[in-house]
Amino acid sequence: MLDELQQFLWAVETGTLTAAAKRAHRSQPALTASIHRLEDELGARLLDRGPGGARPTAAG
Repeated sequence: MLDELQQFLWAVETGTLTAAAKRAHRSQPALTASIHRLEDELGARLLDRGPGGARPTAAG
């Protein structure tokens, strides 16, 4: 879960899943799956994803 949390934080810091994936040295789909696992584990949606990037929700 720590890896997923770190990748979530990078997504928030960088504002995009692509930039966060590069920082994590992972593919964007792998990073997205990791964040989905974290969201499932916590039972809350953490990121709003859209054309403008990724922004944290109130839970995120």
